[in-house]
Amino acid sequence: MRKTFPLLALGALFLLAACAEDESAASNEGQTHTVTFTIQQPGLAKTRQAASWTGYSDGTKATTLYYAVYQVDSNGTLTHKPNISGTKEAAFDDDLQATVTLELVNGNTYDVLFWAQAPNASIYTLALENNKPYVTIGTDNLVSSTEEYDAFYKFHELGLITGDMEETITLTRPLAQLNWGTNDYAAVLAAHVDTASMQTALTVIDGQVGNQLYFADGSVEFASEDVTYTANTLPRGGSFPVDGYEYLNMNYLLFTADKGTADVQLAITAGGMDGHTIEVSNVPLQRNYRTNIYGSLL
Repeated sequence: MRKTFPLLALGALFLLAACAEDESAASNEGQTHTVTFTIQQPGLAKTRQAASWTGYSDGTKATTLYYAVYQVDSNGTLTHKPNISGTKEAAFDDDLQATVTLELVNGNTYDVLFWAQAPNASIYTLALENNKPYVTIGTDNLVSSTEEYDAFYKFHELGLITGDMEETITLTRPLAQLNWGTNDYAAVLAAHVDTASMQTALTVIDGQVGNQLYFADGSVEFASEDVTYTANTLPRGGSFPVDGYEYLNMNYLLFTADKGTADVQLAITAGGMDGHTIEVSNVPLQRNYRTNIYGSLL
């Protein structure tokens, strides 16, 4: 009998330890942690040519920030959490930074989407409520040389929440930028053409530009037919990226992260006079890069 008591006491100690662990786990249920995101826009689109640059693609138009939170289950399926998702108007400061603070549940795994655009960029339609969030571009209503189409995003796999966190997020453009420049304005003026009435319109042939972006994997669906950016007056948003040339046209095009090509046309008209169309095949395009087409184009 004497040998029995120590064993019973030891068993009681194990039981007490197990109870303490259970109570500790129960006390963490529903506990939240503060996750603070510093969101940074990248500024200028990249280029393979060094040139001074002011004006277009400086990021200052994309002032509205959308953020969507998704809980991730063990199978990787996303569930949108609308109660902790939201929108911030005039979100970015002079350094193109914004802050988003979330309260996220301990022990859960999350992904977070960030999307920045101009408040009046009505071409974009966000679908954030399902397990494969995406944005659609209305290709029927595009207007040439519109800086308000500039946009940025990041789909961030945050991971398991175990404590307070601070994250820095750098957004990138899902868009390629296509610029057209010319160096023969003087000849046009000498021919008494009214350059103030000059307009240009871009067409991308055979749907070689995207109209839908899936955020989680970055994949792009392409339009099924020609996409035309309707005519607009010549850009006056800054210096052309190549010295000695002036803008004829500037457009943002949804494209893939990998480099590809597209066949494009630029229609030029002026003051009711017969214009002309420039066709260029196999133009290289890539997300977050700009392509410059330039010469004596008039």
